[in-house]
Amino acid sequence: MLFHRLVMIAALALVIIGMPAHAEDETGWSSTAELGLVITGGNSDTQTLSFKDETTRAWERSSLRFRAGAIRAETTTTIQTASGDPGVLDPPIDFTETNAEAYYFEGRYDKKITDRFFWFAGAGWDQNVPAGIDSRVTAFGGVGNIWRDDDKVKFRTDYALSYTDQEDVFTTAASVGSYAGLRASWTYRHQFNDSTQYLNDFIVDMNLDETDAWRGDMINAVAVALSSRLALKVSLQTLYNNAPPVDLITVVPVPTVGPLAIPLELDELDTIFSTSLVINF
Repeated sequence: MLFHRLVMIAALALVIIGMPAHAEDETGWSSTAELGLVITGGNSDTQTLSFKDETTRAWERSSLRFRAGAIRAETTTTIQTASGDPGVLDPPIDFTETNAEAYYFEGRYDKKITDRFFWFAGAGWDQNVPAGIDSRVTAFGGVGNIWRDDDKVKFRTDYALSYTDQEDVFTTAASVGSYAGLRASWTYRHQFNDSTQYLNDFIVDMNLDETDAWRGDMINAVAVALSSRLALKVSLQTLYNNAPPVDLITVVPVPTVGPLAIPLELDELDTIFSTSLVINF
């Protein structure tokens, strides 16, 4: 879509404009990847794959960050039928169903104004089919505060204006479409000891056209280091949408009328629990 292209061009322009001068000291690139995989076999075969990556380029007073992730879960069930001679089975049929599918990508640039105050801008895209979202593009920009930044605790908050263009799997009159929003978030890190860290990220975005249409995203996680480059991580992500999209349910055909599609509002709350191996580069 034209809007999607304009958002990405605008975000890239903000990044280029805000890039630090060559005189600013560069601390280089860093990347953290998370991999999770669960496979079961037998009467029902399941495959669940999760992936996350965060790559950052840092300078003395600024940073450029890219985040991406995906989760996909499939279940394959073998169905056995018999439609011919008694005692003779038909060839088995494998039925595969996608139980969960979500993807996201985000780019963000931060620039310190003072040691405790900064501005930022970015853009992102996500898809969550089970939650009714086929495509959602968001651009945002604002300012933030650094409340604490040391070896033990890191805590910052930010506040921004945002613009969202959302396409639902099933578009109805209640679909939010495109809207300007007000966004707030925080990032918290607590290093309990040399090997254990607690993480909490929170984002809330409110539709300024319809204030009841707001959404939140919180991640709580604990990471335990195995070495300087490897760690095990357990996380719980909570996604809340106060105005969720709808699903269309096809009911049993009615004589002389035919099949009927009835809109059904999806749940407001989704949770994702995951365990993963973290690799630091």
